[in-house]
Amino acid sequence: MEDTKQESDSFLNDLKSNIKLRLGNKLIFSYLITWCIWNWKFLLFIIFSGKSVEEKLSTYSVYLSNWDPFIPLIGVAFYYLVLDWLEGCFLFVSKGGVNFRLQRYIEIEALKIEAEVEIAQERIDIINEFAKTNTEDLDQAVEIREKLQKLEESNNELQERMKRVKTIG
Repeated sequence: MEDTKQESDSFLNDLKSNIKLRLGNKLIFSYLITWCIWNWKFLLFIIFSGKSVEEKLSTYSVYLSNWDPFIPLIGVAFYYLVLDWLEGCFLFVSKGGVNFRLQRYIEIEALKIEAEVEIAQERIDIINEFAKTNTEDLDQAVEIREKLQKLEESNNELQERMKRVKTIG
């Protein structure tokens, strides 16, 4: 039981892949579409008629005896020649618009990048200015500390002199 299910699943998968492969072919697909368009009455009869399967098959055999396979080939030729030519014309005309949009997109992106570069440059300038002011403050702090040390040394010397003076006097 399970083998038949696997076989039927395998068969269905093979059938689906084969149909996809056939419909992926431009020639076969265009022939099939043209045939369906040309034989729409017959297809509707087969699909929606309430007649028995035998009557449908007999109608199908009568239809096949009068069928001309070359008419759908005219549709295929139209599809390949005329529609491909029209597609080429459309691409030629639309190429200008696509190039314009692409150029505009590039310009907008360039403006965004320029704005980001300006912002980054302003940040660098601010950081450099901050570093300069902090360096100047640091230099001043070092100078002040040196002056403080000198003043402390001279203050210590003066205190020692005062002690000597007091001890002498």
